[in-house]
Amino acid sequence: MQFLTFSILSSFVFRKIEGLDLGRDFLLHATALVIVMGTCCEMGYSHTVTPMLLMEISSIWLNLSSATFISETTSVVFQLLFASSFFVIRIWIVPYLWLEWVWTLVREEREGHSICFHWSFKYFVVMFGFVFNGLNFYWMYKIIRKIKRKLSGKEKMAEADLKDR
Repeated sequence: MQFLTFSILSSFVFRKIEGLDLGRDFLLHATALVIVMGTCCEMGYSHTVTPMLLMEISSIWLNLSSATFISETTSVVFQLLFASSFFVIRIWIVPYLWLEWVWTLVREEREGHSICFHWSFKYFVVMFGFVFNGLNFYWMYKIIRKIKRKLSGKEKMAEADLKDR
């Protein structure tokens, strides 16, 4: 329930913090979080999402990197922390956890064990897993392109947006 509350607050309150330009992408992110957490809470399975919330660690660094009250050096450090945590967590750890979860559901069902979840929940997990993991790989592609632009000098190091050029 705390995560649902956080996602709702993210949609409306956290976007208005002075010095942070979180924008439309942050609102879309928070809205998706409300949908997923709201559904899991409504079905009584909010505990199943907890490991996936590891993804939010990288969001902290991304949001801080665009703050107007930090130095350029600090912004670059936050961008490096964002890119590295994004890659490790969203590209390695979370897809692995998701696949293990899906594999466990399939194996348990195949072996005739009683599944504790509503019959539709497995479809919800698979659908949102594909959506969020797909988005993570798409964003990783954009991050790699941004890193290349920064290293080639086409873009200033302290620019923190993810706009594609």
